[in-house]
Amino acid sequence: MQTVKLEPLNNSKEIEYVEKWGLRVNDLKNVPSEFTGNPLYLNFLRVVAKDPKLFENFSRFKLYEEVVNSKIKRSFARNPHFNSDNVENMKQSFEELALLRLFGKKQTKDVLVSISSKLLFTDQIRTKLLFTDQIRTGIITGVDDTIPIFIHFTFVEYFVSQWFVRSLEKPLLKQYAINFYKQLLIDKHARILEIEFEQSSLQNAIVEGKVLRVQQMLRDNLQCLEYIDRFNRTVLHIAAIHCRYHTHRHDPGYKILDKILQSMKNFITYDYISKHDMSGMTWAEYVNKEVFENMVLNNLFTTVEEYLKTEAQKCGRKW
Repeated sequence: MQTVKLEPLNNSKEIEYVEKWGLRVNDLKNVPSEFTGNPLYLNFLRVVAKDPKLFENFSRFKLYEEVVNSKIKRSFARNPHFNSDNVENMKQSFEELALLRLFGKKQTKDVLVSISSKLLFTDQIRTKLLFTDQIRTGIITGVDDTIPIFIHFTFVEYFVSQWFVRSLEKPLLKQYAINFYKQLLIDKHARILEIEFEQSSLQNAIVEGKVLRVQQMLRDNLQCLEYIDRFNRTVLHIAAIHCRYHTHRHDPGYKILDKILQSMKNFITYDYISKHDMSGMTWAEYVNKEVFENMVLNNLFTTVEEYLKTEAQKCGRKW
């Protein structure tokens, strides 16, 4: 994934294309060009266009959230027995179905059985009947051997990220969430974990590829390196996830990762490693081995801990 840019729609053909979707160009001035040139996202924008507040502080996560809410509510509005409580139940069901779609029946079954989920795995006919309400929303189109078929993979990404956020707050599910998280990194599905970021200024600057902003924040306050989010992702981890999508050393992702690593040389202590539970983690487990091998490691360090320990010692800091 490349850094998203805010580029105005100046080309007359682009403006005409957007307006054909029933959208007003002036409303989209805060929407990145990634969305205004993509038919899928234009359709999403059209669904939520009645709420101008969405466009004032636009984000991918907010867009998905509003589209999902709209589809579910429209589906229930056709039901005379509509109950607003059913919306949250429906969302939770979608989250479990998205897990099933992404990880498969074998990996997902133990998790859902352990929480007494209503999802069924043995009776295909009953399973298809269970999915009927979900199919009516237009998010799931059908079932293939008990595996749901989503209309687009972006919905899988959204619902899986939502399940992560919810599960990390529940003791029974937290370890499952951590295990799935590691599996996502191995399978290179890290983008799913980008959908919902907490509002950290440094985190947002990393995601948006603002090299100078990251550099300034690190210069002003090294303590910001200690920030972690609800997935227990450190600033280094977040930068590494985004770096994996950049292929050239001059790309913003590489520059930001380099700035953070350089800053950590003067900051990292053993307490930091212990606090963020990095001890013994290989680069592959942490995020993406190849990124670090090509950029800074030269195959000399096996673990995150080993690299940071060596860099701290180079700067004369006690370990």
